[in-house]
Amino acid sequence: MRIFLSVLILIFSLQSQTKADDISDFEIEGISIGDSLLDNFSEDEIKKNIMHEYYKYKNNKFKKVEFWDLKLNVYDVLAMHIKTNDNKYTIYSLTGAILYRNNIKDCYKKKGYIINELKEMFQNANEFDSGRQKHRADNSGKSTYDRFDLKFKSGDSVRVICYDWSEETGNVDHLSIGIDTKEFLNWLNN
Repeated sequence: MRIFLSVLILIFSLQSQTKADDISDFEIEGISIGDSLLDNFSEDEIKKNIMHEYYKYKNNKFKKVEFWDLKLNVYDVLAMHIKTNDNKYTIYSLTGAILYRNNIKDCYKKKGYIINELKEMFQNANEFDSGRQKHRADNSGKSTYDRFDLKFKSGDSVRVICYDWSEETGNVDHLSIGIDTKEFLNWLNN
């Protein structure tokens, strides 16, 4: 009986470790990687919120869908990447953003809290802290971002970034939490 109980405990502990390496178990506003956007939005809403010409890449394998005017629990903005010719609208990248108008210090506090939670949730992931860097999109050099990534053996990743934009850009400071599949990251980086 003692051996049977030990085997059961071992099996359940391995299952929780396996779950901790699967980004599809991580949700943003109840949405996960691999879900269909149609589970939460109508096809008309999806088409209305596609960001045309968002990326200037060799191919248009993916397209971005971004929602700003939703009444969400935590996030102010949701963005997803789906394949261009997928009529099921399967999610390959998912990002939630919290806006911090003139309050970047709160963004850094929240980022630290989220990173600690993610490290606890995904203990087998490799950590990469890029630190604070100048944002290439701001030619003045005044805008920065502070990035932390968790990379998984599968090639998938989770990222947390605080963006501190200069006033001249017209952009809003924000915290971004994103989940990306290996397939999307390969497309993005090539």
